[in-house]
Formats: sequence, C-alpha cells, structure tokens
Amino acid sequence: MSSASKFQQQFYAYISTFDGNKKDFWQPDIQYKFNTIMHQSCAGIDDIRLVHANMFALGSKAICFIFRRMTADGFFVKFRLVNWKTDVTTEQLITVKDGRIVQVQASHPGDDDGLSTANSRTHERYAMNKCQSRPDNCIHRPNLLIHRHHKSEGKIRASQMYHLRT
Repeated sequence: MSSASKFQQQFYAYISTFDGNKKDFWQPDIQYKFNTIMHQSCAGIDDIRLVHANMFALGSKAICFIFRRMTADGFFVKFRLVNWKTDVTTEQLITVKDGRIVQVQASHPGDDDGLSTANSRTHERYAMNKCQSRPDNCIHRPNLLIHRHHKSEGKIRASQMYHLRT
C-alpha cells in the first residue's frame, strides 16, 4: 500500500470520529487518530486541537466528504461539520510529509453553498489548476482553519434540529 493510500485511510478514520455524538477530544483513541495524521511541527497545531476539541464537544457530524490527491504530497479536502449550533463547510489544501499533515491552507473560497456538485467540481478544478500551474499560488491565505458558513446557518427551526442530530 502506498503512503498516500495509507494517509487517506488514516484521514478517513479520523474524520469518521465526527459521527454526531458528543465526545472528549482528549480521549486516547481520538488523540491517537489525530496524531497519526498531524505532524507535530505543523504550524498552529495547538489551535487546531482546540477547535477540534470544541467540535467534538458540540457533537459534530462530518458529511459531504471529498478527498482528492492533487500532487505527490498535496491533497484537496472538503467536508461539512454539522452540529446543533453551527453548520460549516471546510475546503482545504493540505501538504503531507512522511504520511502526516505539515501544512493546512484554505482553497479557493467561493460564493456557492459548498454543496452543489457543479460548484464543488469548479472549486476543485480551480484548486488543482492553480497548484499545477504555479505551486506558490496555493499558499494564498496563511489561516489554518478557514471555513465558510452554510447558507442554512442561523435559519434552522426547532423542527429541523431533530434531522441534524440523527
């Protein structure tokens, strides 16, 4: 199995822990999965841990997951984290070294809702072309945790909450 396939499996295993149940991020099994994908030298790793701890405490669920290999050590990742308080879509370009993430950066932030297949493909093609034409263009924002709010955020009625929790 290639190192990219192994990394992808480990990334899926970690993202799948966002299953909609409230959890303690500091549990050994969750920490182990986190540490298998994140390199300790990754800039802002402590901030990432705190954000992930908050998302686990809220009982977030990961849905609409996209994982594409763009270069030998670069991947495009897109997913939604939904919980009772928020609904965010995350699009990131991640750089991997020795099977662990060493850099996380935002991909092209668009105006779409992050869910339509055509728009998702457009953003994916944009990110792929951008990195293939000039790799230095991929680093256009230094923020580690850039996300866009879903169009339904703040507009969810109590009758809709049940569906988000299941």
